Amino acid sequence: MTQLAPHRQYWVHSLLFLVPLFAAGMWNVSFSTVLAAHHLEAFVAYGFACAALAAIAAPLIAGGLADQRVPSERLLRWLVGGTAVFLALAFVAIDRGWGAGAVLAFLALQSLCYTPIYSVLSALVLAQLSDPSREFARIRVWGTVGWMLAGVVVSFVLRADASTLSGYVAAGSLAVLAGALFWLPESTPPDAKTRRTWREVFGIDALVLLRHHDHRVFFIVTLLYTMPLAAFYPYTPLQLRELGVTHTTALLALGQVSEVGSMIWLGAAIARFRVKWIFFSAIGFAALRYCLLAVGGLPAVVIGISLHGLCYTLFFITAQIYLADRIEATMRARAQALFFLVSSGFGYLFGYLGSGWWKSVCTVGGRTDWFAFWGGLFAVYAALALYFVISYHGVYRGLRRADVPLR
Repeated sequence: MTQLAPHRQYWVHSLLFLVPLFAAGMWNVSFSTVLAAHHLEAFVAYGFACAALAAIAAPLIAGGLADQRVPSERLLRWLVGGTAVFLALAFVAIDRGWGAGAVLAFLALQSLCYTPIYSVLSALVLAQLSDPSREFARIRVWGTVGWMLAGVVVSFVLRADASTLSGYVAAGSLAVLAGALFWLPESTPPDAKTRRTWREVFGIDALVLLRHHDHRVFFIVTLLYTMPLAAFYPYTPLQLRELGVTHTTALLALGQVSEVGSMIWLGAAIARFRVKWIFFSAIGFAALRYCLLAVGGLPAVVIGISLHGLCYTLFFITAQIYLADRIEATMRARAQALFFLVSSGFGYLFGYLGSGWWKSVCTVGGRTDWFAFWGGLFAVYAALALYFVISYHGVYRGLRRADVPLR
């Protein structure tokens, strides 16, 4: 991909984010309502947890391969193609009533392929940017556009908020992308080696990042931030259904509207403010969002949904830029992979299972006390904000490339 002209490179990078997130938005947001429509609502938490389980191992291994052995473009082709196949099979299993076991098995295989895509893609793109803090958000915003487009297509074009059609279209779009990736020139891995230790093979050497205090706090906060966040997409659609909303997928896309705006000015914010306060503001918006969902009523819930873009961009996109600017080039794919291991792996795993348990506690006689459910998650974010302010030591504005010695 390094052989492309700058303007072509921008659009190629943008499409590489747009298509996978369009596919994820097609099936992921409506997944709980699809399961409920096929009498599998009891398995919502386990279905989402499949992705988290896969993310515990797959991203670090893929990151190690991308850093040291396999061209990122080739690796992405394998991952995207595998995702398309197993996602299609998961929705066939739902459609034909093969049972929860088959659905979860195919979802687990799909997740093993899908979860490393974002970390490998992010590391690939970030490595090719001259100024990641200013350029990355302009490219990553197309992934958000893809997610928003998916919500409109599911709800208003396909009318598939509770239909397996959303999964089939998602799988088809990924299959097209896998084919298109054959046309991309392959880049050289930044840390190519003929012989590697087992720690390098599995990407475990990325744990050296935890030696630095701020990095260690960053990963702890990432874990704790992601856990309550995991409840948003599985259970907000169910709350909206109780409020009489039918086009839940389209309404949830409001969160991506604020995400677009956040990404547009994120580069300027990083240059002007300390990263500490950008992360802190993300935690604050996340707490406010769950406070509004706890209050209930359609207006408050809609406002809470619209804050999702701020919660996501200010934390996760800032986090990726943080790692790209502070980690040496030979370990950046593994650093991004470790981030996804902590967030999409352990964070979402504990979050999906924990929020599923918490919802059962807050549900009596088939009705969920949404005030108690979201209020409990608000309390988690309030405590996390206090921990972060006390523990994180960052003292300067902006970011500096690879300025922290790790060895």
